[in-house]
Amino acid sequence: MLTKIFTVISIFITLCLIYSCNTSKQIDQDGHWSLELKKGGCMDVCQSYDFSINQNGEYSYKGKFKVKHRGIKSGKIGNQDFSNLKDLIKTIQWNSLKESYHEPASDPQKNILSYHSKSVEKTISYGQIKPEDITRLEKFINTLINHDDF
Repeated sequence: MLTKIFTVISIFITLCLIYSCNTSKQIDQDGHWSLELKKGGCMDVCQSYDFSINQNGEYSYKGKFKVKHRGIKSGKIGNQDFSNLKDLIKTIQWNSLKESYHEPASDPQKNILSYHSKSVEKTISYGQIKPEDITRLEKFINTLINHDDF
């Protein structure tokens, strides 16, 4: 009896480990990936910019309205910021997110977030209402683009 319980527990733990490895390493397993955030302006009060970054930390940015840095920029983000961004991206369960959280009648701002890798092709439209994962990612990008040395 004790042997059967031990076997069942061992199988359960093994399956949990396999599942966690598969879902949390999308970036590492896929190699090539890109992320793009397009924030649209809203009645002259919201930030408006386009930001994209790839697996090498190379970014392109176009600040349009209510941003610290207006205009076009490109470059490579610092190692620590890039490591933090990759860790954040890994925590997001991309395939479980809906394609739209945007309600045109109630959201003055439309944002589009796209993530592309070997196993994930996801484009999400959203406004003020969005999942916590997207909120954390957007806050990180906002902090990044508002650095003095960006």
